[in-house]
Amino acid sequence: MSRIARSSQPLYQTVNRPVSWPVALSAPDGSAINLTGATAQAALVWGSTSKDLTVSLSAASSGRILLTGAAALTQDLPAGRLAELQLIVTDSQGVVTDYVWPVVGETP
Repeated sequence: MSRIARSSQPLYQTVNRPVSWPVALSAPDGSAINLTGATAQAALVWGSTSKDLTVSLSAASSGRILLTGAAALTQDLPAGRLAELQLIVTDSQGVVTDYVWPVVGETP
């Protein structure tokens, strides 16, 4: 079983700057989703380009994930155009959820 959660709220990323996005996942009732035992992968995607981000699940029990990447990862990010942050989380029961956020590239 796979689910998709798509955000309408964009993230903003300055071109040629490091990526650091903390993500807190919560249930519809507002409680934190316990991600203990989960795995995750993330990428910043635009056009035919996909750049993998580093995923830290060090605060998984409180539903927090940290997504990071070096400045070189965003050097070709198109300013003023939409890209996507794609986060794929597989929980300890094997349920896969795709989370997608629009990303707007900005020039420094």
